[in-house]
Amino acid sequence: MTSNETRSPPVAPGSSSNVPNSMIGPDNRCCFCLTLRSGSIVVAVMNFIVMIIGHRWFATNADFQGSAFSNLSISIFAVLVLQVITDALLIYGAVKKNPYHTVPWLCSNSVLMGGLMVLLIIFLCLGYMNLSMKYHEYVTTLICLGFLAAGHFFSCMVVFQFRKNLLEEISMGITTLGVIHQGPTAPEMDYFSDIPQPYIRPPSPPPTYEEASKGTQKSKDTCKIDFDSEAPPEYGKALAMDHDIKNPSKKEESLRSEVATESSSSSLLVGNSAKNQTCQSEDNSFYIEVNADSPGERTNASDC
Repeated sequence: MTSNETRSPPVAPGSSSNVPNSMIGPDNRCCFCLTLRSGSIVVAVMNFIVMIIGHRWFATNADFQGSAFSNLSISIFAVLVLQVITDALLIYGAVKKNPYHTVPWLCSNSVLMGGLMVLLIIFLCLGYMNLSMKYHEYVTTLICLGFLAAGHFFSCMVVFQFRKNLLEEISMGITTLGVIHQGPTAPEMDYFSDIPQPYIRPPSPPPTYEEASKGTQKSKDTCKIDFDSEAPPEYGKALAMDHDIKNPSKKEESLRSEVATESSSSSLLVGNSAKNQTCQSEDNSFYIEVNADSPGERTNASDC
């Protein structure tokens, strides 16, 4: 299971859930529902407790009683101080997520694990008879050395994987939530100054409609009508109406000319297409009523 510290970023709607690990960061899971970060802190605390217990056992054991400044006592005390310092650096590096503070702990515990493995091999090769030990003491010592060597090996693997994941997260620019931060919103992290910052400024957002229309908007004075281009329907009538409103005298003349034109065209149409014509006398004037093609229209009799 994964804790809140290492949850992957939410998947966008419509996108595939099979996102490669290179996009969401490395797997930071550890044993017992712990992350590698919390596991490294637990390893440092447990190692510190084991070293304190070992030093207390060495100081109170009657077989090792002697001068307080003997070579063995000084060596044990130096190892204890070194382990305390490296454990403190590991806790600080895990809390601050700085991979470089884990290197001293890895180096010191690798040497200690190698010494335990060599000591275990020596005990297995010599046997309890050559070591002048009782059988139950010999078996107990082998079990303790085996557990210590296995514990240090597992702890080194956890811390090493934690350091590796931190370096990958630095190269990818991923924070504790697994979200990629870019540009000025990226958090400030207390890494060394020689680490290249992986954050890239995102592209600028598109301009708003008001900003985009400022550069292209033209004033009314600069707008000109192109009369050579194809005009829309009823465009000519609209121009004529505007012209008539400004010049009413010319409007009357144009209306008279339109009436005369329409009367002449209708008389020609009646003469060509009328089929049934009847002459009627109204007020001493002769008219022809067209009943075939254009009923209701009348014209002078002289046009028949």
